[in-house]
Amino acid sequence: FLKQPDPCDLEKLYQAVNDLCLHKMGGNLYQRIEKECESHIRAALQSLVGQSPDLVVFLSLVEKCWQDLCDQMLMIRGIALYLDRTYVKQTPNVRSLWDMGLQLFRKHLSLSPEVEHKTVTGLLRMIERERLGEAVDRTLLNHLLKMFTALGI
Repeated sequence: FLKQPDPCDLEKLYQAVNDLCLHKMGGNLYQRIEKECESHIRAALQSLVGQSPDLVVFLSLVEKCWQDLCDQMLMIRGIALYLDRTYVKQTPNVRSLWDMGLQLFRKHLSLSPEVEHKTVTGLLRMIERERLGEAVDRTLLNHLLKMFTALGI
């Protein structure tokens, strides 16, 4: 979950994933990635608890949390592409790394009722204000609605 890793390190990680999969350790690797992702997602959503009472500011924090997760899951999926294309596809009831990240985010969002309620309430208020002709941040609104769509909420 680093922001800007060194390209050489990424190549080494990619090769390590390939080697682990070739040595039939894909299941263990997948479980460890899932555990690490869950820990990170839980902490990221918990960091939103008690944040700004201003709903637009809060929604901006939620959007940043979501965007960071998407960026990080894309990086993980890129590094573990071989795992996603071999172990995951060959193993029933195992989600792709991307879907696993979405499922974990959805799970921990629902386990954080304050964050979930404040996000839904904030979105509904923004939609209501927009319908009343008030100016709202449509980009923020659009991004969060896409987040809910991706999460299947």
